[in-house]
Amino acid sequence: MRICLIVGLIFSFSLAPLKAQMRFKDPDGPLHFQINFESADLWKEEKTGEWSKVTNLTFENVESRDIPLNSRLFPFSNSMGTLLILEGTGQVFQLDQVRRRLTRIDKTFYRGYNFGAIRFIRKDTLYSVGGNGFWHVNNIETYFSLKSKEWELQSMPDGNGPKQMRSDFGGYNQYRDVLSVLDFPPQYQSKNNSHQYHYFEKKINEVSWKCKGELNISLLRKLGVNKFESTFIQGVFLFRNGPFIVLGDPFKNELYEINQVVPLLSEHFELSEKNGYIYSYHESKNSTKLEHYIKVDSISISHLKSLGKYKGEFYVKPISPLIFQISFGIILLILGFLLGFWIKKAQKNNSLVTISDSEFSILDGLPDGAYEFLKASLALPKGHHFSSQAFTELMGFSSYAYETQRQVRSKLIKAINAYFSIHYKMHDVIIRKTANDDKRFSIYYISEEHYERLKELLGGD
Repeated sequence: MRICLIVGLIFSFSLAPLKAQMRFKDPDGPLHFQINFESADLWKEEKTGEWSKVTNLTFENVESRDIPLNSRLFPFSNSMGTLLILEGTGQVFQLDQVRRRLTRIDKTFYRGYNFGAIRFIRKDTLYSVGGNGFWHVNNIETYFSLKSKEWELQSMPDGNGPKQMRSDFGGYNQYRDVLSVLDFPPQYQSKNNSHQYHYFEKKINEVSWKCKGELNISLLRKLGVNKFESTFIQGVFLFRNGPFIVLGDPFKNELYEINQVVPLLSEHFELSEKNGYIYSYHESKNSTKLEHYIKVDSISISHLKSLGKYKGEFYVKPISPLIFQISFGIILLILGFLLGFWIKKAQKNNSLVTISDSEFSILDGLPDGAYEFLKASLALPKGHHFSSQAFTELMGFSSYAYETQRQVRSKLIKAINAYFSIHYKMHDVIIRKTANDDKRFSIYYISEEHYERLKELLGGD
């Protein structure tokens, strides 16, 4: 018996990497790869459940101490090959199997804020939206810049959009190029009872979200759905926690109940999509019989819909009472008359209007908040260095979450520099450089070359 046990252990060790391994799905298939960060080996999963070694890897800019081995890697394919995002961090790796190399390509120090984020590739660019960390779920929209090697802000958080976003409450629809999101419930609040979920959509290249309506919770509960976490795949929401599968199509605003059992869509199975098909992956282990095998199956979304029965709307559009609609129409008419009157009056008196300081008209194109921020910065001596915190306070962003501060600060600085470069040929008005005493931090200052010209433009003393 003891000999059999030893032989079994030796055999099992020959089938899989030993320690410090991190597993990730093949971005082009349903099976998995695995990297051993101690031996620098790349392994591949076989359909039999066994693992075969692919190659040894060379690590570049990879520090094992910076990689929490209980975390997850999310794979994506683009023109660079395979990109891997480390869960809960901003770390991005490039895996090149031809050159047998794993390279960390990001420069970020930040981590802990984007667990469960919505991640996807769009036009060869990596995006990460929302996520949670530090007892907070955020609504930050970022993309990974190959130029700066950092995660940049895609757009400022919209006050009319979802306040919190996670991948189990939405995703990216590549066919419509939109984010489809159910707003995540406030922390510590029940996900099932008191929260009324709203459904939001937004095109990636647009700023504003559109609230399409409220999730049809009452119907979902009648269909046996007791939790509203879902899998967003092929542009639809799959609710897999009731007696049957319920499919929500936000584009057509339809709910379908799949009345027959579809084993490959069990809530315990891993789902992925490719070429119009949903692929299901399940790893089966039988400890008593020492059996271990992989089960992979697939179904097209059109076939899946054909198995279901239409049950009602996915979301309920807000319906305004008739009295409210009539009142609103009257208000619009009154506002229209008043607006016409004010326009005529303004045109009549236009010649009487004078501009006390012509410099304000010159700088009308500055980004919001830039004028006040620059005036406050120029009140300090030439060459004055600001810490990140001091710069953020001058901008008026100190009440934002830490990660949001970094994103909006970077966006405003880029907008100011771009404005003066285009209109006044003044390049790098605001300069950022690494602090001498601590390389992890940055300092900022107004360019000494442009200091006096800026004061002149902004009407300084």
